[in-house]
Amino acid sequence: MFIGLMSATPASAEDCGGNFPARLGCWKKGLGDGLVVVTLRSELPLDGRKADRATMIDGVLKQSGNLEVQVPAGVTTGEGGTVLLMLVAQNHRLVDPKAVITPLSPATRTELDNVCKQKQSFCDAVDGKGTLTGEDLVGKGVATRHHAYAVGSTGDNDRDKWPLRHRHRPDPARRLRPPRPHAPPRHRPRDRRPHRRRTHRALRATPPRHPPGP
Repeated sequence: MFIGLMSATPASAEDCGGNFPARLGCWKKGLGDGLVVVTLRSELPLDGRKADRATMIDGVLKQSGNLEVQVPAGVTTGEGGTVLLMLVAQNHRLVDPKAVITPLSPATRTELDNVCKQKQSFCDAVDGKGTLTGEDLVGKGVATRHHAYAVGSTGDNDRDKWPLRHRHRPDPARRLRPPRPHAPPRHRPRDRRPHRRRTHRALRATPPRHPPGP
């Protein structure tokens, strides 16, 4: 689950945990400051106490103009995710054609009868008639086709939050260049000067010395 608060300040992201009413209460806190974008990354269950759900649904519905819900390709909404889509306007229901939309059970439809009176076309589209896709909702005119693209990382540090900032990267052409063969080791040329013959003075032949004749 991903929530982004879009306002005059740089976007922040956090995960509002807990059951369905707790999540709605967490997201509702940002609706007075700007646009709140909720991206479903997994199924959102419709859990929690029924009375708590009714209270939070009513509160979010009154400020739903600042709420946007995105469902990427391959993600299944779960009943909670489908209810969340119901709370927002048609142009704020951004679904990928390959998203999977969980239908509302008869019990949930009865529970949300008052909401369905305001969102009749959407409730009819997801009224327990089998699994739907994002393409089905777009075709029925109750959601907007959405394709999401990302640039850079989604990490927590400043270098990842601002992916367009200049960062040094190795040259890919240089990285793909084949390694240069190792040159054979260089040997220093041997001294070619003639070998200097050494003789021991004691072994050098000397003519005998004779005393002078008479």
